[in-house]
Amino acid sequence: MEVQLPDLNSSTAPVADSVSPAGNDPLYDEDAAGRYLGGEDRPVSARSMQRWRLEGIGPAYVKIGRLVRYRRSALDTFLAAGERRSTSDTGGGDAAA
Repeated sequence: MEVQLPDLNSSTAPVADSVSPAGNDPLYDEDAAGRYLGGEDRPVSARSMQRWRLEGIGPAYVKIGRLVRYRRSALDTFLAAGERRSTSDTGGGDAAA
């Protein structure tokens, strides 16, 4: 699966132009994070991002007051955790024999 990095001049640009407190790891709001994960054509909806947070199955996030933000590194980690080598691969290491 090929992951395209967002064009920083497009609507998927990080929320802030400055770097986040973690250094060069920009922060994304729900909509931008959804576009980063699913692409411009089929973004993950903000509602799905909210449900994933509630269920504890989505990418790690940062709370800033009432705001929810996602670090790019957390989105990349979430995508990497979903990588599979075959349909029998459960993601727990080796594929089932």
